[in-house]
Amino acid sequence: MRRRMRAAAAALVVALLAMAAGAAAAGDPAERALGRADAYASARALGPAADSSQTRLTAAAASLARGGRPVKIGIVLGPVGSPSLAVYARRLRKRLRFPGTVVLTTVAGSTAAAGPLSAATGAGELEASGVLRLTDPTERVIRAARLVAAPAPARAGRSATRSLAALLLLAGVGGAWAAAVGIRRERRRATARLA
Repeated sequence: MRRRMRAAAAALVVALLAMAAGAAAAGDPAERALGRADAYASARALGPAADSSQTRLTAAAASLARGGRPVKIGIVLGPVGSPSLAVYARRLRKRLRFPGTVVLTTVAGSTAAAGPLSAATGAGELEASGVLRLTDPTERVIRAARLVAAPAPARAGRSATRSLAALLLLAGVGGAWAAAVGIRRERRRATARLA
């Protein structure tokens, strides 16, 4: 009897692990798509209009990127695994390690952005502009992206390291010069006292 219970428990654990692996493999389609490209139009949300929407979103994202404002824009079914679309946008930006702005909308009208601008600033700009009242989700997310996409913050890299090294070198040279001048004055004063 115990042997059967153990076998049943082991089978249940294996089945649960297989389901979890399947769910992880399925993942979030928006996250997968935005990991590969800068635009995503959910076929489930838009139906046959998804292809033309994808083309327009891709062109808008490329235009903003050329202007120095990298953006990932998408039309999604909803905030997958998140309490709100704003939280979902922040989560996507973090998971994608994207330095620019992520702008998402739903067919129903929810629109959110996550990026270098504060969440309050972005939400305020979206509300004040009237973008949220647009009924076409493609046009809504494109206008929202144009409105809130900010230049990506500069990332510290080689140039920052070189600048810091040059600054430290100049500080060292300046300190050595100041010490030499001070020592020279002291020698002159000592010589003047002796004479």
